[in-house]
Amino acid sequence: MTDTSKEAVRLKPCPFCGGKPHLSKSYNEHDEGAYYFYRCKSCGVSTGEFYARETCPVFYEQVRDVWNDRTDTLPTWQPIETAPRDGTEVIAIHCTHYGDGISPTIDGPFTAAFQNRKWRSSWDDSEVIEYMDWGGTDYKSIMDPTHWMPLPTPPKGGHT
Repeated sequence: MTDTSKEAVRLKPCPFCGGKPHLSKSYNEHDEGAYYFYRCKSCGVSTGEFYARETCPVFYEQVRDVWNDRTDTLPTWQPIETAPRDGTEVIAIHCTHYGDGISPTIDGPFTAAFQNRKWRSSWDDSEVIEYMDWGGTDYKSIMDPTHWMPLPTPPKGGHT
């Protein structure tokens, strides 16, 4: 039998904030089953939900493997202090943390480049970052990025 204790299950930290994940479940109101998923305790990111009427150690391993299954070579969010300062265009976000147990506010992503000693939007060289909130309100503010990652390699071929 597989050991599903917390000591036996090796979980990777959250790919976005480095926080610790925990197994969560929500009950199905229509039958005896439940939905299981891993959620980061710090930022709240989670896997998709997996339904089971009855669980077994193999099921927990499958849910854990979904949380852990990521390619370590994919870019991850890095502190802005580590970003290139030579005008290289990067993907950036502005993240505001409010404390333990409260999900952070993330504005972006947007493309930016460090030019003339300031972060500027790479599409119009402006210091003002424009974004829209969930309700459709258009904001314009000076927003220095807090995290960055490199742009992906452009696709080959396509239109010229």
